[in-house]
Amino acid sequence: MSEAIKYFEMNGDGREFVILKKKGRIIGFCRINDSNSPSIAQNVYWSPLFKHETGGIGPLGIDEDEQKQGYGLAIVQAAMAYLEK
Repeated sequence: MSEAIKYFEMNGDGREFVILKKKGRIIGFCRINDSNSPSIAQNVYWSPLFKHETGGIGPLGIDEDEQKQGYGLAIVQAAMAYLEK
């Protein structure tokens, strides 16, 4: 939670959070980062080692009652598609 607060204090606009909703309720999230993110997160610390654009995915969380239904894979695939754009 404190990381999310810090993110918004650094003028983050929410772009780095992929959210999964079911019946209007958030049941999952996945954090993404790239060179346009307001802060360098753990999943892209290594990005300066590459000459081309990189991105990172994680952390990820799915509501305990909604696990084992493929939502984790789906949200990571959505995050990957977004980063590829």
